[in-house]
Amino acid sequence: GSKTSGAIQDDAAPALNDGRVIITNVRGFTLERAYQVFPDLPNTAEIINLDLESLEDLEKMRTWFQWAPRGAFLIFDETQLLFPKSWREKDLERFDYPGGPEAAHAADRPMGWLDAWTRHRHFNWDIVLTTPNISYIRDDIRMTCEMAYKHSNLAVIGIPGRYKEAQHDAQLNRPPADGTIIEYKRIRKQTFALYQSTATGKTQDTKAGKSLFRSPKLVLLLALLAGTIGFVWYMG
Repeated sequence: GSKTSGAIQDDAAPALNDGRVIITNVRGFTLERAYQVFPDLPNTAEIINLDLESLEDLEKMRTWFQWAPRGAFLIFDETQLLFPKSWREKDLERFDYPGGPEAAHAADRPMGWLDAWTRHRHFNWDIVLTTPNISYIRDDIRMTCEMAYKHSNLAVIGIPGRYKEAQHDAQLNRPPADGTIIEYKRIRKQTFALYQSTATGKTQDTKAGKSLFRSPKLVLLLALLAGTIGFVWYMG
C-alpha cells in the first residue's frame, strides 16, 4: 500500500543512500534489491530484514533497542502486530535491560521499554512505523512520535501510483480539517523495485477503486465543476 511505499521512498531510500544500517520487516526489502536500484550505495549501507512470521525475528523486532547499532534506521511495517496495545506495565518489564540501569549504562543501551522510545534520538536511532490505522498504535509509542502522516491511496479513484499525504500531530487520530499540510505524491517505479508488497512476491497497487472518468457521478460532478468555473470566469 501507499503507507509502505511512501515510507520506503521518503525515509528508507535516503537513509540507505547515506550508508546507514536499516532494520526492517518490509517484505523483500533486501540489500541485493537495493544494489539493483542504487548501484553506487556506500559500502556502509546494510539491510537487516526480519520476518514478521518468524517467532525468532518477531522477538528481535520487539527487543530492537537491546541490539540495534547506534545510528540505525528502523522501518517497521504493520506496527500493531509488533507492539500490541494489549500489553500492560507488567508485560513491559521483560524489556528491562538485564542487570539493571548500571549494566544498561555500561553497555550504552536503554534501561528498558520507555527509555528506548523516549530517548531513541540519544542513540541516533530514527524510527518509522506504519499501520493501517493510527488508533492501533500504543499510546506510549505515539507520545514519542514527532509527527504522523496519513496516506490516502489515489488508486481507489483511478489514479494509480499516487497518494495524498496529510501531516498531523501523532496524538490525534486524524488530520484536523483546518491547517493540515497536504501533499500529493507519486511513487517512483524504482521504489516498487526495492520491495515486494504481497506474499506472492508481486508489488501492486490497490484494485479496489474505479477509474475517475468511468464513474458517471464523478464525471457529472467534474462536468458541473468545469461548467461552473467557466461560468464564473465568463461572467467575471
